[in-house]
Amino acid sequence: MSIKSDKWITRKSIEDKMIEPFSKNQVRLDENGEKLISYGVSSYGYDVRCAKEFKVFTNIHSAIVDPKSFDAKSFVDIESDVCVIPPNSFALARTVDRKSKSAGEFSAAPSPAVDSSSVSGVPKLLA
Repeated sequence: MSIKSDKWITRKSIEDKMIEPFSKNQVRLDENGEKLISYGVSSYGYDVRCAKEFKVFTNIHSAIVDPKSFDAKSFVDIESDVCVIPPNSFALARTVDRKSKSAGEFSAAPSPAVDSSSVSGVPKLLA
């Protein structure tokens, strides 16, 4: 599949409900006219919003990091509007914007992008 333009993303999102909720404006202003963090359709892409649930990796136990077998103790669950990622760490997040099941070729599993219900307690990325 090739990279799709912002016009294609907008058309598919409006006609086929490919992304819900969909926003075709990227620049947002608060009640004081100050710019907010953007989300929505952009040039050849769509900036998504993160939900309030995060899994932050932190290697406080100095464990060997095996990307195929993470230690569940190396993740901290955070539910907040803000997620500060410490140095040498990373975060996994769920998106607010979801792919619709009725979007034709985009009928893959909808978000969350991270399945936090895996057996080992460590999230697995969804394809």
